[in-house]
Amino acid sequence: MAAVSEEVLLVVKKVRQRKQDGTLYLMAERIAWGPEGKDRFTVSHLYADTRCQKISPDGKSKIQLQLVLHTGESTTFHFSNDSSALKDRDAAKELLQQLLPKFKKKANKELEEKNRMLQEDPVLFQLYKDLVVSQVISADEFWANRLGDTNHADPSLSNNKQEVGISGAFLADIRPQTDGCNGLRYNLTADIIESIFRTYPTVKEKYCENVPHNLTEKEFWTRFFQSHYFHRDRINTGTQDIFSECAKQDEKGLKSMVVQGVKNPLVDLLMLEDKTLDEGYGVYTTVPSTSNSNRSVKESSNSAIIKRFNHHSAMVLAAGARKYAHGPVPLQSQQYTTSQDIINSVNYIQHEMVNYKPNLTQVLSSTTASSAIAALSSGGVLMQAATQQAINQMVPSEVQGELKHLYAAAGELLRHFWSCFPVNTPFMEEKVSKMKSNLERFQMTKLCPFQEKIQRQYLGTNLTGHLEQMLQTAYSKFHIWQTRRMLRKT
Repeated sequence: MAAVSEEVLLVVKKVRQRKQDGTLYLMAERIAWGPEGKDRFTVSHLYADTRCQKISPDGKSKIQLQLVLHTGESTTFHFSNDSSALKDRDAAKELLQQLLPKFKKKANKELEEKNRMLQEDPVLFQLYKDLVVSQVISADEFWANRLGDTNHADPSLSNNKQEVGISGAFLADIRPQTDGCNGLRYNLTADIIESIFRTYPTVKEKYCENVPHNLTEKEFWTRFFQSHYFHRDRINTGTQDIFSECAKQDEKGLKSMVVQGVKNPLVDLLMLEDKTLDEGYGVYTTVPSTSNSNRSVKESSNSAIIKRFNHHSAMVLAAGARKYAHGPVPLQSQQYTTSQDIINSVNYIQHEMVNYKPNLTQVLSSTTASSAIAALSSGGVLMQAATQQAINQMVPSEVQGELKHLYAAAGELLRHFWSCFPVNTPFMEEKVSKMKSNLERFQMTKLCPFQEKIQRQYLGTNLTGHLEQMLQTAYSKFHIWQTRRMLRKT
């Protein structure tokens, strides 16, 4: 069932899957279904692996929800509770609408990172083709540790990429369609909703306060597009408008910025005005009143537009201030080396060289020197590599490249295998058995055909002895672990 650390967001009972009753669980990172009377999940899908969801049309006898995965597979859930089937399905649908876009962006980000790594590293790309494309190991096993290293990297390095800005006319691009009943219908995507939240933070606050506790997501966005906050050219606001406070909060924040004033005198436009006398010294200026009751509707709409521009500009300036709040960063070290330091270092080295006295009798004994000369003589132990060098010269560069790829693939598999030890959890037990099977599959599909080709074309030359030795060492380790495991069980 669900792990101890997993957070269950929604539980829906009486949900059928393949004509079998069970319970549907929506958790923080996956959706799962388990049959009644059993303590395990038979269906489990990560949100990152889910492409979209589909629901049955209104009026259909069966109330269903279908998940479509990126692999093309689909899973259908039938809500069979007679009294609350539609309500349960809508609750699961609305929660999935909030969760899927978050993990979709995460999946796209991981996919971009994988493509970047494969394009920048030809060795890694070849390793990917040798192991994943040839189905020796799965893609998840291949990327398990590599993406983990990038995720735990310095966040300051990963955040260097600047986010794409939001178009000022993104709301104008949302073109409503008539529904045939004197109404308008807006099609909102996850990107449009995120743009609204980034442009209007107060709307996001209202969303968190009301959805799904007081309003459904459909009702919330209906009220947003009907609100005074969306139609800024309105003069009178309704008492039932939940967004009436948003404009007041924006105006309050703008007034606080005006009261604070501009701290930098170089960018303060009021400082550029010539004054014959300072304020309050014999000159009385009347501030023109901004509350003229005879203002026209056009002036009111213009004032609203100017306020929106000023508020947007203030948000941009505030974001820039947060970005550079750390101040200037020194690019060079403050520890400088003077010319006198260099002269002193040279004089010290020269003094040591003049006073150096060799003591060769204490460096190497006569016995050790004789054995070294014998090893380096013709026929010695260290001179046997000359024959190996001749073998390397006999093998063409294409075969050498293929051998390098085999070494890289074997090293990747062995790295996964040895990382399982010590085997102290059921997950590690399953993984080490799987990695041992992957090693055997690699030996049968990759190593043995290469070895047969070498022996057939180059007169029995053995170039894979070291690879076979590494694999045999791994097999021996697995056999020892398996034997000890059986003894503990008995």
